[in-house]
Parts: sequence; C-alpha cells; structure tokens
Amino acid sequence: MIGKEMEEACREMDIGRRKGTGVPGSEDGQGERNGRNVLVLREERQLEGLGPEAMEKAEHLIVTQSVFENHLLYQRRAGMSIRLKHVTTMKLLAEKEKVSLFFLPVLAETLPGLKLMCVEGKAPCTLSVDRDDRIGGYSFMVFSRNVHRVTRFYTDAPEGVSPLLCLPDIDPNCVCRTYRVHLMIPYGSHPEWYGLEDRIRYNRWLRRCGRMFFLQAMEEKHGELLEEILLGEKPRLRLTSGTCRFLAEHARGLGQEELALRLEKKAEKTFC
Repeated sequence: MIGKEMEEACREMDIGRRKGTGVPGSEDGQGERNGRNVLVLREERQLEGLGPEAMEKAEHLIVTQSVFENHLLYQRRAGMSIRLKHVTTMKLLAEKEKVSLFFLPVLAETLPGLKLMCVEGKAPCTLSVDRDDRIGGYSFMVFSRNVHRVTRFYTDAPEGVSPLLCLPDIDPNCVCRTYRVHLMIPYGSHPEWYGLEDRIRYNRWLRRCGRMFFLQAMEEKHGELLEEILLGEKPRLRLTSGTCRFLAEHARGLGQEELALRLEKKAEKTFC
C-alpha cells in the first residue's frame, strides 16, 4: 500500500485538487519550491550543462516527454549517465497522444527515489506501461487527469511490477485488466483524493464488475482492497449477498480463510 514517503510526495503535488496539480517552479533551469530544488528539462540542450552538483541537488523534476523518452530512458544509447537520486516527484509534460512508461529498470536506476509522477498535457493521452519483474521494491504512483486510456506497452510482456495509478477522471473500462488492481489501490486507500463524480464513476463500475475485479485482486494478493471498500465499518460499496458468497468461496480456495469468513458474515445480510 501507499507508504509515508508516497503520501508526503502526494502532498507536495497537491493531489486531489482539480487545478494546480503539477509542481510549480522555475520554467527554465533550476528553481525552488518550499525550499526544495526543482530541475527543469524542457530541451536536449539543457542536458549538456547538467553536472553532478545539479543532479545531487534536484528534488523535483519537470521534464518534457521528448527529453524523458529519448534521453532519460535511453541514456545508455546516447552515451549519457544521469542519476537523480533525490528526486521524489516528477511532472511529465506530455507532447504526444501516447505517453509510454517502458524500460522500467532504467527508470529505477535514473530516479531511484521517485514516488509520484504527474502527467500533464494540452490534450488527453494514452498511458502505455511495461511491467517488469526485475525492479522488485521499486514503487511509484502516476497521477493524472489527462490520461484517458491505459494499455500495455508490450502485450506479451511477463507479469511484474508496475506503477500505482491515481487517475480520477478515467473510466476503469478504459484501463486494461492487467493494471486495474493498481488503479484501484489508491482509490481504496485515499478516497479523499477523488471528487464526487469520480467516486460515482468508480463505484458504478465496481457494482457492475466487482465480482471479477475483487477476484482478480485476491489472486494478485491485494485482499486489502476488499477490506477497504467492502468490509469496513462504513463500507463504500454494497454488493449482493450472492456476490459476497462467490468471493468468499474463492478466497477460501486461495487460502485466505480469514477473509472468506468475513465475506460469509457479510453475506448473511441482504446486501454486504
């Protein structure tokens, strides 16, 4: 789940507000926000003067999609070595219809402390993600109101690690199944980041598709989503008792006995 460091990064980026969700700061070179250093990389030429001192000081990064994809992710090909070890938040300025998070091991090496990426652009874009099991323990979250679809970068890529997705405006139907649990983890933990229309959209989808979604969550060892959304003292979603019994049966089959018992207890009521 979202740890303390990630929550602090979200506060830095003003998560939950309709406007001003990016990192304010200098539009060129370096600036400061709240006493923390902001590094701005809009053009390739700005990389030429990026020395060890600037990389060491940077805590927030504002970068265009072209610089991000062509240099930060493919820096070995370009003969470059960039490591921004203190950067926790990144504002990615989308320039195309598709924004790709591919080659995640290089991203983990370049930005090892990244906790939050904010994708902003002039038009809605598709986020294309590549899962990779070589970066165990590396976890960050993508926040955006500009992403309208999420797809896999390599459709035949093996299952692995992927970012959490806080995309309040998106319809979960527009997120491929591979990433739906990672879409719902922030929603389960921090509903306050979502406006009323967002919560209605997500709950409507969960009522329609909750049976198979919560089964997927249990299979991926994220049973806490059921605890947060269905089984709390004030559940945010009510499903039929038949759905609760269905989920209880599969929880037991997955060896999650305690969860199965709680679901069965809820199923004794007309709605759970």
